[in-house]
Amino acid sequence: MQLHRFSDTSPTALTRGQALGDAHAAEVRTASALYRDFFRHLGLADARVEALALGAHEALAAWRPLLARELEALADACGLPVWQVQAVNARTEILAAAGAAGHECSTLATVVDGEPVTMQTWDWHADLVPDGLLHAWLGDAGLRVKSFTEFGAQAKIGVNSAGLGLHFNILSHSSDSGEDGVPVHSIARAVLDEAESLEAATQIASSAPASASSSLTVIDASDTPRVAALEVSPEGTALVHAIGGTLLHTNHFLDPALASGDTIPDESQTLQRFAALEEGLARIGAARSTEAGHVAAALLGDTAESSVLCFHPDPAAAPENRWDTLLTIALEPRAFRVAASPSAPSSPRFSAF
Repeated sequence: MQLHRFSDTSPTALTRGQALGDAHAAEVRTASALYRDFFRHLGLADARVEALALGAHEALAAWRPLLARELEALADACGLPVWQVQAVNARTEILAAAGAAGHECSTLATVVDGEPVTMQTWDWHADLVPDGLLHAWLGDAGLRVKSFTEFGAQAKIGVNSAGLGLHFNILSHSSDSGEDGVPVHSIARAVLDEAESLEAATQIASSAPASASSSLTVIDASDTPRVAALEVSPEGTALVHAIGGTLLHTNHFLDPALASGDTIPDESQTLQRFAALEEGLARIGAARSTEAGHVAAALLGDTAESSVLCFHPDPAAAPENRWDTLLTIALEPRAFRVAASPSAPSSPRFSAF
């Protein structure tokens, strides 16, 4: 995956969408085409994808009209109908409608000597994401934001200038339908755009009518840092507090009530990856370093490439089963900085953004 960088100070939703489309229309069009092909492979006709995407867009327009307008401006700048861009932004919802569960991502957030330390792997399909985006913008609430995301998705993992960080893990719940809900990527975007505290992030996420599930791990880097997970689902949003200042998340629900409807398949290795995070946590604490490369080394210990935290695709597998660790990312909310490496944590090439 090639990581692109785009920084924008556009003052309105319309100009933000236009600016991104003007700069990266080719990448947005490629992402849109690749996802449409993928959805066809999963058995969803274009007409069905269009209906799901437009339902998501209507839900977004009712919840955060400016985010819907920004996506419309992006689509217009790229010469695409809005549903084709929204199909990327709402890909979690469309996957839910197709009955396809994701195996994405392992997240660790803790506090070392009073400083927040975070790291996440982003596991997805390399064929779908030849290009990733490190995107910086000025939101409508006046906060500056930096996020890693896919071209066409409104946000994913990032920080804002209020000292709030956010990690992102897909979840799977029996209530997921993918029908007429606010896309979880747009929920993450609203949290980054608007939230200056854990309480504000909780209120924003809880107010969104979701039709698919994801976990938003929030780092509130105030004088006394706080970490919690917001587990979003159509059944409701649960707040899961850190234990001893630490929050680990893979792809199963931690909230007991929502966990009763968990449908993540065993082959996701979510429990094995969670255990690997627990083992890495002790090494990270002993290393007492907040530098991303040191944290990645401590996370894996001696396991390196063989770690369950590092996905390696099987070229003989079906496209939906070719999981690959495409990115390792660390957040520094107090410094308003992201450290990203387009690789697994076993071979990091971090650069600051």
